[in-house]
Amino acid sequence: MPDAPVMSAPERLLTAAECARRTGVTVRALRVYERHGLIRPRRTEKGWRVYGAAEMERLGAILALKALGLPLAAIADMLARGAPPLDRLLEAQARTWRARLEEADRGVRLAETALACVRRSGSLTLDMLCDLVRRMTMSEMPPVMKQVMDELYTPEQQAEWAARKMHIPAEEVRRVEAAWTDLIADIRRMMAAGVDPASAEARSAAARWRELTDALYQGDAGEMAQGAQMWRTALDRDPQGAGLPFGKDVWDWIGKASRSAAAG
Repeated sequence: MPDAPVMSAPERLLTAAECARRTGVTVRALRVYERHGLIRPRRTEKGWRVYGAAEMERLGAILALKALGLPLAAIADMLARGAPPLDRLLEAQARTWRARLEEADRGVRLAETALACVRRSGSLTLDMLCDLVRRMTMSEMPPVMKQVMDELYTPEQQAEWAARKMHIPAEEVRRVEAAWTDLIADIRRMMAAGVDPASAEARSAAARWRELTDALYQGDAGEMAQGAQMWRTALDRDPQGAGLPFGKDVWDWIGKASRSAAAG
């Protein structure tokens, strides 16, 4: 006598309201994601939207990418090329949150130290004030630079870059920031004085620029080229460099000096 066919259990499907209640994502947000083509819920015979395991996995990918700061248009473009594995997205998100937690811990320790100093002596040292300001502003990024970074770097790359940055000692950050500030001020002074980019003085500035760039990218030629592309693109879109340490005029001038130095 033949065995009876094994009947698989029907798939559990959630209505939009059930999905919202179970996940915390509002029905309105689900509609927004649908309008952007990010998610396509199935329909019942009566036309009601329903969400199963495949849709929930897709929703998880959307939320993971959104948590990394990507706009919906960028998420739609990424998902159109094939949804990244959810485990990789979650790993990247975990790295981002770990980096934020570590930075928050540093900020708390710095604020508590500053508070103790104020209570003890009524004032703070200049270095401590600089550290406090840097901790409050380091996460801020001009919109044009954020847009370009989203275009050139994957969420995983951005998370790894942020994590590396968070581990740089404060003393080294101050040293490098001071070196860049001095160099950019020197370049602006030379530009205002009409110094030829092919001159020895300009070539010396180009060598300092190269040294700081090498340190920033740890000598990685691929990252250096990608970083240069990021700056070129951002300054093409915003030649004045609003919110950036320099504008396109400085970039073009140091570029000429660098090419002159390379040519010997």
